[in-house]
Amino acid sequence: MLSTTTMVPPQLRQRSSMEEMLEAIKGHEDRSRDSGIPPVLPMRPTSKARPPSAVRTRKITQTRFNQSNVVVTRDVQAEIPPVDVQGICMNKQSENMPNVDLVEGDPLADGSDNGAAEVNAECNKGLKMASKPLFVVMPNIDSDMAGGVLKDKQGFKRTNNRSPVESPYKKPAGTFEDRSGDSDDSEAGSYPASVEDDGKWTDDSVSGMKKECRTWCMVSDSEWTLGVVESTSGEESNVILSNGNVVKVSTSMLLPANPDILEGVDDLIQLSYLNEPSVLYNLQHRYVQDMIYTKAGPVLVAINPFKDVPLYGNKFIEAYKLKLGDNPHVYQMADAAFGAMVRDGVNQSIIISGESGAGKTETAKIAMQYLAALGGGSGIENEILQTNPILEAFGNAKTLRNDNSSRFGKLIDIHFADSGKICGAKIQTYLLEKSRVVQQSQGERSYHIFYQFCAGAPRALRERLNLRPVEEYRYLNQSNCLTIDEVDDAQKFEEMMEALNVVQISKDDQENVFAMLAAVLWLGNIRFFVSDSENHVEVENDEGK
Repeated sequence: MLSTTTMVPPQLRQRSSMEEMLEAIKGHEDRSRDSGIPPVLPMRPTSKARPPSAVRTRKITQTRFNQSNVVVTRDVQAEIPPVDVQGICMNKQSENMPNVDLVEGDPLADGSDNGAAEVNAECNKGLKMASKPLFVVMPNIDSDMAGGVLKDKQGFKRTNNRSPVESPYKKPAGTFEDRSGDSDDSEAGSYPASVEDDGKWTDDSVSGMKKECRTWCMVSDSEWTLGVVESTSGEESNVILSNGNVVKVSTSMLLPANPDILEGVDDLIQLSYLNEPSVLYNLQHRYVQDMIYTKAGPVLVAINPFKDVPLYGNKFIEAYKLKLGDNPHVYQMADAAFGAMVRDGVNQSIIISGESGAGKTETAKIAMQYLAALGGGSGIENEILQTNPILEAFGNAKTLRNDNSSRFGKLIDIHFADSGKICGAKIQTYLLEKSRVVQQSQGERSYHIFYQFCAGAPRALRERLNLRPVEEYRYLNQSNCLTIDEVDDAQKFEEMMEALNVVQISKDDQENVFAMLAAVLWLGNIRFFVSDSENHVEVENDEGK
């Protein structure tokens, strides 16, 4: 049998898919060794058994962006570091991609994908992206940018096609310039925000305000008044106040005001301007309507109403448990913390802070009530709630600013089982104001427990401890404030006694506590006088014996 072998030239021989892949990798490495571009894996070869997907058949286009320095000029120059991107994958092939110096943040307004930030995850494998950001974003861009046009170095225009909206600001002299290009026909985009001397952006600039623009005018050291700009000349502006008066003030004393449609929003981040008068005005607008809660992103701002408001109770608790309540509320914050704890299995914290009289104590009690309703059923939740009357009696006092001011800090840990039910709690106290026991300012009181004890102690306990009315104890009568309006100390003492029983404080321990309270009061009635020149003292009378 005669057999012949035909030699096929290498360029005509059909190669396997593996050979094609290896040759493509080797060729790409040779080409990119000197240029510094990281190697990129080629597309997976097609096979009859597995038809290629749309993602795998996309062509990979590598675009090299040239370095560019972008500078913001207005009185001072803040130079932005250059952006150097070695390679990037785009979803569509682009033969002549322009070297873009500045990207506004959104894809091109004409709808094309050239220069967009969308990167194919499939072709991104093997590419080493630069650590510096690709896009330079203009902060605080207002509607005045709607008609702005930016050009790249090759003359390609980037136009925002959104309908222009009249801005209350005139275009200041600030521009964006390309320092790497020599072309003089680049159009500058204006911006309404200001750049302060330290290079920080702010939205409080009112320079160049147009006529009939709403503004906040400081008429005194601590009073802001809403007005409308009548005219502006140089560094002074004429403002028509809400009462009709026209005042001439320095433009630097004006702050932009939000439009009427944003009055009373329940989240402060919805405001166009977050300056001091705008925030305070929004809080006041809600406060007069008994809406004492306002959100600021993840933070809840609560203002003490100093009266009963119909925002609490089982009806509201059930609404927030069923996710039917969307208004800012302490229940909403507690529900979010509980949900995150159950979902992620991670400890959660609710921090309640504020000045004296802000309502921290009541807010903590409201949050505990909601958590007890969520994790109730074991019976422990009632004991946890009953710790509040005890802590308030021994740690709260009347001050000039608050009738129930906590004179200590506390950390309350509420423990939940895997089922979501409360299984225990731990309370830690810090920094009790001990000096208040022996001395108070005029118009203030010592701790509530002393007045409650004198007003509500049973007759048998009074006789056993020789307890007298509150007016006869020097530690209590020195401030000339013995009672609190609309507060019954005797009733509060009964509530405190009931709480001691609920948290299972034994009768013997209760007796020892009351004996200690009586001893402290009697020590305050003992007076001493100096008996000789060596500063020896003697008891002035035997009232405390």
